[in-house]
Amino acid sequence: MVKENKPRPFEKGRGKKEQYQKQEELLTALQRVSEVLASDVDLPTILSDIAKVVGTVLGAKWVNFWELTPDKKAVSIVAHYGMKPEYMEHSRAHPIKLGTAWIGRALQTRKVWATSDILKDPRLAELGPLWEKAIKKQDYHGLLCAPLFSRNEVVGGICLYYRQPHEFTNFEMRLVSVVANQAATAISSTKLLEELAARQKATLNILEDVEEARKNAEEEKEKTETIVTNFADGLLVIDGENKLSLVNPQAEVFFGIKQQEVIGKSVSELLEFAPLKALMELLSGEPKGVSRQELTLRENLTLEISTIPL
Repeated sequence: MVKENKPRPFEKGRGKKEQYQKQEELLTALQRVSEVLASDVDLPTILSDIAKVVGTVLGAKWVNFWELTPDKKAVSIVAHYGMKPEYMEHSRAHPIKLGTAWIGRALQTRKVWATSDILKDPRLAELGPLWEKAIKKQDYHGLLCAPLFSRNEVVGGICLYYRQPHEFTNFEMRLVSVVANQAATAISSTKLLEELAARQKATLNILEDVEEARKNAEEEKEKTETIVTNFADGLLVIDGENKLSLVNPQAEVFFGIKQQEVIGKSVSELLEFAPLKALMELLSGEPKGVSRQELTLRENLTLEISTIPL
């Protein structure tokens, strides 16, 4: 007989003692689940531990959690308590489409779905012969599935399995729904942390690339400075703002100047600086482009001045 997916009143047909006992079981289960959620372990371990707690409290033979496929059109098992590895592998090889059977309907309708005996339920045909074979091999009858919600978004599902036909109570459905919400919070928090970690890693990679580029630039700068310093000829560089930006040691010797006296000064200022006045007049009068010109500084010193635009 297939169970209707409507919870039965919790109080009817039950004594107060039994109700209190069930309430105590509920609180104990929630306490244990909270302890699991607070533990510093990976998500699959957290979900497996929650599955074990729920299965123990509700007497389920197996419990598992389902996650959405990348295209969010189907689900497969991500963590479990006590199930056969073959069943897990089958779910990954043959994900259940949303809206199909019990777990698929639970996620699509956002409601709890259950059957007292899956092997006698006509919805089993929706899964096809491969799933029917896997279910018979896993050997269960009673099945209850609930969606996992986080921020009003379905992030997965939870299913409980009973070896014998099982009539699900209102208490069982309520407990599974509450636990499902807690598990959904754990999943969302983990995904958020993973996203933050991924962004942090990307940022670190960018910073590492920038640092490497900076080091490379520094190395190139040092090489250039070494070449300029050891250059046999005198070298002066005038930048785009018409200011002297570089003077090598040999140029200091030729013109009898020091870098700190002239670096940063404009050509017009250097025309007033006696040691470089003749050179600046020569450069000011030369057309733009590559050129060569002789410049006599002293009676015994004539320089060949070459200008090259950069």
